Amino acid sequence: MNGSNDNKKSLAGHAYGPPVARLLRTGESMGRGKRATYAARGIGREHVPDLIHMATDKALHTAPPESPLAWAPIHACWALAELRAEEAIVPLISLLRRVDTDEDNWINEDLPYMLTDIGRPLSCLSQNTLPIRRMASGRGLPQPRRSE
Repeated sequence: MNGSNDNKKSLAGHAYGPPVARLLRTGESMGRGKRATYAARGIGREHVPDLIHMATDKALHTAPPESPLAWAPIHACWALAELRAEEAIVPLISLLRRVDTDEDNWINEDLPYMLTDIGRPLSCLSQNTLPIRRMASGRGLPQPRRSE
């Protein structure tokens, strides 16, 4: 398989290189506690910019729910959490507004776990940021899960 065939575009036309492009066809998430190991799929720190783009790609968030594309942002977020990509915290927090505007329930259910798995204390961010206040007023942040 050559590199040009391995690049996949999202609905918005952003080209994701391998191995991130494979997340566009992975489909349904395995669920909390049964996540895939993204490192085993060849995803590393060098893929963080593409993963952030995929996690926040509006076209993917509005893909038909039966499409594997709809699951790509979820996989990208879990991959960012696995990589402990602190640079993804602010872009991921911006997804919280989708809970109210688009009724994106996975964000409300999984994003706090994803953010705490990244590991950087959220107190470093402005407490005046609306998504931070919304998250802080909820059930609280879960404890990060660390593999030993």
